[in-house]
Amino acid sequence: MVNGSLFTVLPLPIVTNQPVHIHGLFSISPDRARLYQLGEKSAQDQEPANWNKYLLQALVPTAWAKLLSYTAARCTEQLNFETWPQHLDDPRDPLDIALKKVMEIIGNESLAVWPTEVGYKTEKTALLGTGLESDHLRNALREAQVPIVSVPKRLQIMAESIFKDRILCPQTLCAFLKGVKTQVKCWSSETKNHILEYLLSKPGFIDYDDLDIFPFKNGTYRSIGQPIAYVHRDDLEEALFHLEDARNLDIGKLSRATQQVLRRGCETSRVHPSIRFRTPRCLKKYCLNTIFEKVAKNQDFVVLDKVAAETVSKVWTWISTRSISLGDQEISCLWLLPLSNSQYRKVKPVAWSSQIYFAPPGKLGDLMVQLDAKMTAKPLPLLDIKTTHPAHGLLSVKTSLIQDARRMVSFLPWLQQAWDLVSNITDKERVSIGELLASQRSQKLAGSEYEACREILKQLPIFQKVSWTEREHNRCVIRFL
Repeated sequence: MVNGSLFTVLPLPIVTNQPVHIHGLFSISPDRARLYQLGEKSAQDQEPANWNKYLLQALVPTAWAKLLSYTAARCTEQLNFETWPQHLDDPRDPLDIALKKVMEIIGNESLAVWPTEVGYKTEKTALLGTGLESDHLRNALREAQVPIVSVPKRLQIMAESIFKDRILCPQTLCAFLKGVKTQVKCWSSETKNHILEYLLSKPGFIDYDDLDIFPFKNGTYRSIGQPIAYVHRDDLEEALFHLEDARNLDIGKLSRATQQVLRRGCETSRVHPSIRFRTPRCLKKYCLNTIFEKVAKNQDFVVLDKVAAETVSKVWTWISTRSISLGDQEISCLWLLPLSNSQYRKVKPVAWSSQIYFAPPGKLGDLMVQLDAKMTAKPLPLLDIKTTHPAHGLLSVKTSLIQDARRMVSFLPWLQQAWDLVSNITDKERVSIGELLASQRSQKLAGSEYEACREILKQLPIFQKVSWTEREHNRCVIRFL
């Protein structure tokens, strides 16, 4: 940097400690060694000192500001602050307030002297950086051609007083980007991601919805005004809702900190209302628009292809993880109950005849599955608890037309109807049935339930009778009656 001097026609032996040479008709001592300054006790006449003060504090700052404007207009590729006044912090120096005066002129006249990556700008057409921007953000703003002014620390406070409400922050950046929305599609993915992360860094700020900078799982970038954009809580949700990737935000492209901001924002409603977690209502719309798209809504039973069946299995895991009740109206209209006859039934069927049975884990359930497997036709289908695992515990609640076989009043009617449908029931199976029924004898039944169970038991050939006949050579004969 130039260590400037003062000139009055010829150089004066006075160093300014400023990066420019200054020429003026200064009032100088006879030996040209010094300027007259106010407060000198030896000077009877203060006019020379007042004159020098006027030159240095009024005309010199004006000329200096014009110099900066001139060089900015003609040296557009040279972006630096080398010729700006230095802050000397010495009240005895005649140019101590030169920086303050020059900055006041630049602000008052709105001079285009602020260097950016896209040329020199005024404080009304640029944004002032804070000096805290990361390298990733700086590179993104450069590619996006956002006019950011980065000043040395010595100029930061004064520059902020000039830029006022145009200091770089999510609000000011977003306001600028809305004026150049058509250029966003030309940005690289990295630039879009870093700018999005910066906009999301301000808690409570949501005025970014119409910018096409949000990454989605289908590989596109768009705004989040409409339709709703969804954030996955975990890998489970990502796998479940993959058939709707055009509405799933690809937060994996963002930093972990930003992912946490989005997830916490969805939990606390401090992110844009168009960015949400999936809810039971979302699940309903998703299933109806994808795996159940072609299913007639008045059907209670449907047959699903492999992809749809796999999705239903993931739905059950999601329901269990989210602790969602099967009584939820958003869930009850979906065909989520897998059956032993390879069909799926609505959680809440339309017809009362669409009854199914829940075979509980354990010996009783194993027996029901064993007998069900022997049936050619299956008008009494069992719920497939392997598919609904680990959510089958939710079925213990009273769900429409699901008979819980753990209760004898439900198991015995099923067994009575199934008996005629099973081609061959072995003696071993008969014994097992009897033992299971005996193990359940402590169940409390209402009077009508007791009588119903008693009538069914009378008709089931599962009880052994021992008889003795001479014709069979004194052998004991056991028959099932």
